[in-house]
Amino acid sequence: MAKAIFITGTGTDVGKTALSLAVLLWARQKGLRAAYHKPIQSGTYAFGLPPREGGMPQASGLPQAGRLQQAGGLPQAGKLPQAGGDAEWILAMAGGGISTHVTYRLRMPASPHLAAEAEGVTIDMGRIRGEIESLHSGHDLVVVEGSGGPAVPVNRQGATLAHLAAEMGLPSLLACSPGLGTLHHTLSTLAFLRTLSAPVAGFAFCHREAAPSALAEDNRATLQSLTRLPWFGALPFSEPLARCEGPTPAEAAAWYAPLTPSLEAWWKPE
Repeated sequence: MAKAIFITGTGTDVGKTALSLAVLLWARQKGLRAAYHKPIQSGTYAFGLPPREGGMPQASGLPQAGRLQQAGGLPQAGKLPQAGGDAEWILAMAGGGISTHVTYRLRMPASPHLAAEAEGVTIDMGRIRGEIESLHSGHDLVVVEGSGGPAVPVNRQGATLAHLAAEMGLPSLLACSPGLGTLHHTLSTLAFLRTLSAPVAGFAFCHREAAPSALAEDNRATLQSLTRLPWFGALPFSEPLARCEGPTPAEAAAWYAPLTPSLEAWWKPE
């Protein structure tokens, strides 16, 4: 029977798309038929981040949702599209072998409710639900990535993708920053999910810098102690992904390896 997981996070630009990619790469390596679904894409961004002073990339391959980057530092022409949304980035970094789907593509880099209004679009939650359900029939695993944090509205009535995930029984996997502020952001996010009676699979850290935060280990231990949720691991910094250059199979396996034991445990039938 197909399974699905809802990748959400403690806010914008905390690593949801990178975490989605890691889950998809793990699934592909396991021989699963995996699909990626982005219900609402708001805005696009240029692929490839220019290096910082000293030569280090700006981030660990995490797309800057809704931010239009300068074109400098892009890989050579032909390697991947120069710009797009999260689904295009996922496909380019995975090197194929994963089906990607987007229900609504909106031009404005903003909250879905505002981006939809700007184009006169009404977000139909039934349509999104139908597409997720249809993906179940042809895949073993469906990875659904939210927009921003789980409380971000898709309309003026306050509906969210987290509401839909809770209604469908999709467990949430939280992408969290490992550094300062993550205790409040993570606990607040979980408090919101509890109001929806949403199932939560666990949480993971996504490192955006080569040097891990000095607070990361204590933040991990504190969150595990306070929430009693499974710790899925930490995605390390990846220079190939930071450059938006698809990693080699060995690089990819090493990158998502910290998540493998928890993903294997979650995948096992109850």
